[in-house]
Amino acid sequence: MRRSKPQKPVIDQPLAPPIRIIKPVLGPNEKIVLTGEAAEILRIATLRLAMGLMETHPVEVNAILDKIEDEMRAAEEARQAVRGV
Repeated sequence: MRRSKPQKPVIDQPLAPPIRIIKPVLGPNEKIVLTGEAAEILRIATLRLAMGLMETHPVEVNAILDKIEDEMRAAEEARQAVRGV
């Protein structure tokens, strides 16, 4: 008589709830604006990543940092325009 293969245990419930990723649909001139703590966390993470890549890819990192600086300047100008300063 042949022996059957042992069955793998079946997990009825997932171990963690599924993660929903909401991808915004933006037009060509629309942007997502982060403010407060989210903006600060992203800025710090970007700078840490840039410092790690600076040794091997200095030109690319400088271009990215320049772009971030331009975006931050434009965001500040937009905030001042809204305030009427």
